[in-house]
Amino acid sequence: MLNETKNTFEENSEHILDEAAARFDFSKDRLRKLGGFESMVYEFDRDGKTYVLKANHSLHRTEAQIYGELYWLNYLLDNGVSVCRPVAAHSGKLVEVVELDGSCFMLYAFEKATGRWMRESDWKPELYRKWGAVLGRVHALAKRYKPPGDSFKRFEWHEDVSLDLVDMLPESDHTIKMKFDEHLKRLRALPTDENAYGLIHCDMHHSNFLLRDGQITVLDFDDCLYSWFVNDIAIPLFYALREPFIGPGNKDFVRLFMSHLLSGYNNENRIDPVWLRHIPDFLKLREFDLYMIITTEGIADSDRWCRDFMKDRKYRLENEIPVIDFDFSVLDRAPNQGR
Repeated sequence: MLNETKNTFEENSEHILDEAAARFDFSKDRLRKLGGFESMVYEFDRDGKTYVLKANHSLHRTEAQIYGELYWLNYLLDNGVSVCRPVAAHSGKLVEVVELDGSCFMLYAFEKATGRWMRESDWKPELYRKWGAVLGRVHALAKRYKPPGDSFKRFEWHEDVSLDLVDMLPESDHTIKMKFDEHLKRLRALPTDENAYGLIHCDMHHSNFLLRDGQITVLDFDDCLYSWFVNDIAIPLFYALREPFIGPGNKDFVRLFMSHLLSGYNNENRIDPVWLRHIPDFLKLREFDLYMIITTEGIADSDRWCRDFMKDRKYRLENEIPVIDFDFSVLDRAPNQGR
């Protein structure tokens, strides 16, 4: 799917970017490519300010889903969360649609956030607590948020298009397909009451926020969906354990990181400690998700992070080896959880 999206964009890039420049009122020669994975990302200058432009294909998101993301961002901004502010096109619309033959790209833009990326020296308890507080604040606001219309409600976790990639796995992955199906059944059996389940970021790891003057600005809400709050808590840990200076089996880090993250979190939004015992379930969900994306898109050879991630991954998934061998029930009794 990602390859098809990128190929379609490349074949039509001149037309799409010409339309972007016209609709968002900037000079095309002021456009700079930033990259992107599931969408094409650029930045442009206009009236002395810098903005970020995204081009998202209809295979990945619908226009209504993107509006759902942008309305959610505005709600968070209005309630004190530091995120990137959406900006309207010349027409006054937040989303501009560029029609192609049989598909389309949605264009939308944001004020560019200021700040810097997280460094190795930033991995300290003070930041973990701030990180957790942002997560908790987002979840507390999610309990009160109502989209402006049913069509703008973001999708449920099991409706995420990335989960459909299981059908594209090769026959040699039949055991992984079976294990994945069993895992989804276990997750579907979990309760979804409002204190445990709601609209989450679903990707708030350390590469999706910037730091400035002690404040965290959260980026990239493209994956936001309805899921369990503990899923959002597990994802930062998942990616932290992929950092070489931390290591995938570092139990001391897990205890320190999670206790301080939860301390900040519980100051903003209380979570029943019983949910912490499900962190391994959501670590495993992200592990399945990445395995399916990397396998079906064939990107392991071209990306070092993906290549390292895939080492022994098939074996680990087939044999239900935990992402980290850690007893998360001990976090129920952690002394510094804001109690």
